[in-house]
Amino acid sequence: MDNSERKSHLDGLSDVEILDKIIRYSKRSHYGEKDSELAARLIANYGTLRDVLKTDVRSLLCVKGLDERTAVFISLFYQAAQRIGEEKIEKIHKITDTQTAKDYFRALLKVKRNECFAVVALNDKRKVLDWRIISEGYVNQSVVDIRGLMLFLIDHNATGAIIAHNHPSASPEPSYEDIMITRKLIQLLRTIDIELIDHIIVGKSSDYSIMTESENPLLNI
Repeated sequence: MDNSERKSHLDGLSDVEILDKIIRYSKRSHYGEKDSELAARLIANYGTLRDVLKTDVRSLLCVKGLDERTAVFISLFYQAAQRIGEEKIEKIHKITDTQTAKDYFRALLKVKRNECFAVVALNDKRKVLDWRIISEGYVNQSVVDIRGLMLFLIDHNATGAIIAHNHPSASPEPSYEDIMITRKLIQLLRTIDIELIDHIIVGKSSDYSIMTESENPLLNI
């Protein structure tokens, strides 16, 4: 079987079938008849294969029939996906348009279990200087480490910045809180001569650029 045939075969598998193969590999000779229903039960509980892989080991162990070895094995796929995402963004050296910004933060944030707030520092040529996860958890104005974000940008002599956060299980449409965080950072970063270029929201299956897609008058400052 050549590579194209192998790829086609894997692409044709459902979420349940792929997860069942992962469970089979983890259990090996201990895989039994009862285990054949485990993949379907996990997908039913969590929704999709991606959602299962993003679930932490402690939560997975609450699923009847799932042992620690298999839970850890499933979690390793999530860890690998995070590494792959970080490797992808290392290949993006400049962010000069909205789509590139969306691609950058989708690679970084799409596999995160929780809501994360990130920033990328840019120079005047829009070259990527560095990125950082600023906070993790429910993103609002009281949780985002604005001081840490500003110090990170100053330390890198940035002249521009793009911020982003993810909605792990929801639409990327911005909330009022998202708009207000954007407004606040536009104003604060201006005081240190840094332009806030965009605020990207990474949704479950699509992304949103607040600067180019939102018509909220609160951003007219």
